[in-house]
Amino acid sequence: QTCAISAVDPQPLDSFMLMDTCALSHSSLGGVALVASASVVTWGSSELVGAGGTYRLCWCWNDDVMLDLNLSNSTNFTSPPTAFAALPVSSLNASNESNASLSSRQPCQYTHDFAVDVGPVLLVGPSPLRQDRTCISGHTCTIEGVLGTELESLMIQDTCGSPFSMLPALNFSAADHRWEVPVLTQSGGTYRLCWCSSMFSCDRLEDFRVELGVLHLLGPRPLQQHRTCISGCPCAIDKLALYPPELPGMSLLVAGSCGSTQTAEGFSTEPVGIHASTRTATWPAVTASGGLYSLCWHSEPTATVWNWTGNASGLLDLEAGGSVNGSLQASLPVDHSVFMGQLLLIGPLRDHEATCISGSPCSARLRGYHLSTEDAVAILDTC
Repeated sequence: QTCAISAVDPQPLDSFMLMDTCALSHSSLGGVALVASASVVTWGSSELVGAGGTYRLCWCWNDDVMLDLNLSNSTNFTSPPTAFAALPVSSLNASNESNASLSSRQPCQYTHDFAVDVGPVLLVGPSPLRQDRTCISGHTCTIEGVLGTELESLMIQDTCGSPFSMLPALNFSAADHRWEVPVLTQSGGTYRLCWCSSMFSCDRLEDFRVELGVLHLLGPRPLQQHRTCISGCPCAIDKLALYPPELPGMSLLVAGSCGSTQTAEGFSTEPVGIHASTRTATWPAVTASGGLYSLCWHSEPTATVWNWTGNASGLLDLEAGGSVNGSLQASLPVDHSVFMGQLLLIGPLRDHEATCISGSPCSARLRGYHLSTEDAVAILDTC
């Protein structure tokens, strides 16, 4: 937010900076602030973005006007102002001349010029600004342990302050000081944890301008990973794109809709494990009707996964041999709530009925998906 500070009798030539330690810090927060009126020091329309905490309000006398006056009347010039004691290093090294030009002096241009500590200024907000967290697509996302002051309003966005964020709002619990989203089913990837002070309305996405960290959402990326299989044949779904690429504890289910208790007839009613290294899931035999189905993803994470913060090393926590995860028995069809793409199953529908007369030609009209004149049909007691 913008910032204005009431000061005791500031003068028009005064300049101020917010620093950790006056004259010793290498950088300041927000740059130079000027006197806006008889008692207000302000950074104008610039927004102060920094880690919350206590800073020092540091003062410098902007004596540029007085220098011009003294230099123009050299006959009355008896001794340099005190501010000349610390000339910029660049001025001293500009030439080998013993006397630097006084006119080259640029007052209040460096942090070490602001040596006078006026007093403390509390900047409300999260601290530090790199408080990364990890959530998993398809699970409840809980953000806790965030440090700072006045932290009630938090939001997950693609870019902090963007008016186009489509992620759901976080629900804040004051009792245990944490934020929660029931289930995130967005694409895996990196998002931003964005903060807004509760001293403001925070009713617009643009109000959440302070980025306090990165949210790593583990899961399929992107969500539109469409695949094709053929009914009556094994079905292998390979080269699945994920964030991160090697994520353990994953499974895939084929259903009419993700997060439902209803599975697709003709597919296994049990989830199929995804090999973490090859990112492949295989159904040995598929006898379902031709059609469009949903590929539904789920992960049963380990503690290693929950604590992951972007470093790929040490993420894999697999069974011996690096095969599929060993916790598939713990997952149910309803757990597979993340839609990661459509499965087109080529083949006929399974609702055909036909009547023929012995000794007469027999024909039937077949319906299905992507049927070809080169396909074959046989009449058997059991397929």
